[in-house]
Amino acid sequence: LDASFTPLRVSNDPGADVLMVDSIRDELLRVKAATGELVWRLAADRPILTAVIEDGKLFVGFGDDASGALAHINPETGELLGGAEFATGLAAAPVFDDELNVMAQVGSHSSIYLLDQNQWTCQGVHYLGHAEGTIAVPPLAMKQQLVIAENPGPDFSLLHVLEHDPENPGVLRRVVDPIRLGGRVMVEMQPLGNGRILVLTDRGNIHVYKLDPANAVERVQEVASFSNAVPPGTLAFPYFDQSVLWVGDTQLSKFELQTLRNSLARKWFRYRGDVFTAPIHRIGDVLFTVRKEDGRAGSRVTAHRIDSRNDGQKDGEEIWSTDLGVPAAGKPFVDNVAKEIRVVSSNASLYALNGAAIRDGIIDTPKDQVVSGQLPSVRESLPLSNNQW
Repeated sequence: LDASFTPLRVSNDPGADVLMVDSIRDELLRVKAATGELVWRLAADRPILTAVIEDGKLFVGFGDDASGALAHINPETGELLGGAEFATGLAAAPVFDDELNVMAQVGSHSSIYLLDQNQWTCQGVHYLGHAEGTIAVPPLAMKQQLVIAENPGPDFSLLHVLEHDPENPGVLRRVVDPIRLGGRVMVEMQPLGNGRILVLTDRGNIHVYKLDPANAVERVQEVASFSNAVPPGTLAFPYFDQSVLWVGDTQLSKFELQTLRNSLARKWFRYRGDVFTAPIHRIGDVLFTVRKEDGRAGSRVTAHRIDSRNDGQKDGEEIWSTDLGVPAAGKPFVDNVAKEIRVVSSNASLYALNGAAIRDGIIDTPKDQVVSGQLPSVRESLPLSNNQW
């Protein structure tokens, strides 16, 4: 399966099924989250580029550099319900403006296409002028406006704010001059409510803007910002709830958005030096993150406690962690006395496979491990005498 395509949950319910992409076979799959059992499989005649669920509807983008297509698919059955073809490839997933019943699809270069959500008819084409590969995330639609992040250079981005012309349906017009940001926008922008949006760049910059169509003087206002020193190209994954923002980049940070003070106040940070690699999820009072620990192999999935009390003593505390994708360090070896097959992981954990483990098909608790924050990733292991390795 395509590691660059983040699995997409079909709903926010705990244990909801997941959509995944097989980029080798150009297939979209829906599987049960708990077991991996296949629910349905959709074979495509071209690469699958994007997938998004909006109000229970699944929209999937297909194509290459020359042309693209957007399809409406029944998420329960995988049945094709409708779609549209485009003269260019697709840069990102579409965005929907329910007030105007319009969807906006950014082409891989030059143009933005506006379509009727029900009839799939083209209402207009807006020339933005962006080059191939410069738009990495979908636009945001809010208050009959579109916010588009363009990355025209290796170390900066431009934020375009456009609005629908009420007198000319299908026509977009510029609200303000493009806003220049330090770093590229590589992770989806987030709506925060009350006309506010969250934008993060790969240079550690966090921006909160407010779109105010009624303000004739300042239509777009920056209400808060924060800068964190990270290596260029670092992805930052946000999760926002009410006034609290969590961000995973080279650490996990918790912020409070203080609207009256126009500031983002950092409350704490943890795991400095680790690299967060996937979107943050929340179920109830538990936050879930995925990160690569500094100097260790594989990925660590962690459940964190959310403590919203005033003292917040347990806020961010680990409930559990598990490592995924950790390779073996060398070949397995046999312990003839214990009648076990033993294998050492790259994180220096010794696993013993006896008859019960082989019959059950799973072993998730190591028999022994080396616990050290300074230990590098292990590449080779050898059995020694006296039950040592």
